[in-house]
Amino acid sequence: EGAYAGAANKSGLAAFSSATKTSPTLASDAVPYSGGWSDLDGTGGSLTWEFEDGWSGTPYTLSLAVPMIPTDASGVAIATLADGATGTYNGYFVTLAHTLINAGEANAYLRLGWEFDGGAYAWSATNPAAEANFAAYFRQIVTAMRSVSGERFRFVWNPTAAAFTDGYNLALAYPGNSFVNEIGLDDYDQTWLRPQTSAIEWNKTTLPNLTAAHMFAASRDKPLAICEWGLSIRTDGHGLGDDPRFIDNFITWMKYPINDVEYESY
Repeated sequence: EGAYAGAANKSGLAAFSSATKTSPTLASDAVPYSGGWSDLDGTGGSLTWEFEDGWSGTPYTLSLAVPMIPTDASGVAIATLADGATGTYNGYFVTLAHTLINAGEANAYLRLGWEFDGGAYAWSATNPAAEANFAAYFRQIVTAMRSVSGERFRFVWNPTAAAFTDGYNLALAYPGNSFVNEIGLDDYDQTWLRPQTSAIEWNKTTLPNLTAAHMFAASRDKPLAICEWGLSIRTDGHGLGDDPRFIDNFITWMKYPINDVEYESY
């Protein structure tokens, strides 16, 4: 079990552990991507704050969100999925692999290009050509990072939970079993169905997403990783807020052995 408590926030994770009376063994964090490649790959010590001065030496295994396309400070993408698919950027990921290994994080779970099925990130793959390029680029990154001596990385293919039920072409964006260790998903307590009750959210939104994700993962003989999950307070009112039913149901579902959940991070 694990949690996200903020970037390189060791004390925050300890506070989460104390407040919830749990014992996290995993810490979630993300590699930054708004400062170009040099901020993403650790060149010149750019990631020292996160690893050597952050998580390194702690007892936590990292679940690390790894961007596939950085942006400049204005948010403009400085790379493309199509070029990534040809191996153009492999060198940056070799550098990142060295950065992680040197920081003692050779066993991290790497969520390459997380939530790629949505439109929030520069690596979004929302049409067939982009989905195929995403899958090919994912393969390039995995091959590049596995080439570095000492790595024990686990590569997580991580769409949103909704991708498993909303008609997204999962198969086209999937890199293939040889390049994926875990199939991940991100799910929060929110729904657009009415009436907007805890029971409706669980039975009609979250549970169908989880069930479909399990079926997809099982069909490929892969375990699930619940990379992000939690309660949701939204300004548009579609979050369920303080919802004990969601927490109880989600934990029960993850503990059920047949669902084959390898790790979770709140």
